[in-house]
Amino acid sequence: MPNIFKTLKTNQLFDILEEERDEAFENEEFFQGLKDLQHLSKNWDLKKKTQFVGRVLSSFEGVAGWFHISCDGWDTIFGLAGEKHKRKLEGLKLISKTFSDIDEPVTQRLRYIISEAERIKLRRLHPIYNLNQTPKIIFKDFGFKLAVINQLMYKEKILRPSFNIALFAEEYIDKETGYGISIEWYRASQEAARYLWNLDIPEYLLNNITTLDLDQDAEIYRGVAYPGEYVNPKYLNDGYKCIRDDAIEDLALLPNLESIYLRGSIEFEWGKDEDYRNDLSTNFVQALKAKGIELRHNNGDIICRRSD
Repeated sequence: MPNIFKTLKTNQLFDILEEERDEAFENEEFFQGLKDLQHLSKNWDLKKKTQFVGRVLSSFEGVAGWFHISCDGWDTIFGLAGEKHKRKLEGLKLISKTFSDIDEPVTQRLRYIISEAERIKLRRLHPIYNLNQTPKIIFKDFGFKLAVINQLMYKEKILRPSFNIALFAEEYIDKETGYGISIEWYRASQEAARYLWNLDIPEYLLNNITTLDLDQDAEIYRGVAYPGEYVNPKYLNDGYKCIRDDAIEDLALLPNLESIYLRGSIEFEWGKDEDYRNDLSTNFVQALKAKGIELRHNNGDIICRRSD
């Protein structure tokens, strides 16, 4: 390999970066320059050093559609944690090592990005979420299953591991594409929905449920869309998932259920057009009534009484 100091001048680092942006890390001349950055930057003053780091970080930023990509956003950091961008992370480490004595906002930002990428790489080696589950007990209605998961996972805290969309996004890698998911670009994730849809819930936990809380603001709905390969775009947002007619069959999975409480802003109104319901289907409520399962509003009003 030719002597880097004969072929590369310090300003050329800036030029290559300006022209190729983050792809500059794949440029052998640029990458060798990073390896010898200690020597190349020996005559740089503090302003030029921080300017170079700033240019490097800004090379990771841009716009995709309506979305702004930040150098320290999750989309960038998730990418740096993957094998595809291994060289870029290595290059950032070389820069950080060279300017380790500089404590400026731009170098602090660089260290944060490296630290988060390394943390996520480690998490992916030891994930807490099992993406290969096959549930023994099959639910018909996704909204009802989420309500059950919320009861066991967040209310009673006996179903583990607890689901967190941010941690899930850090761990998730699609086996076919090698890409993860972005929790910044979209409000909700179908990948998260599929994980919860396939979550295996032990039968003994279902048998122990006597009370079910439906809470529109529950953590379980955060960042979760609907599962399925073809989903109407209006269902690709997060938030409470309405319980529909299919859940009538799911009631048999909770043989000891006695009461359902509507929390937060969830309200049920008799006679409401089913096409505009965002709470529970009328047929489901009728099934509760027939089974003698009590349904109450948050204010204590009884919609249907429990049979003793």
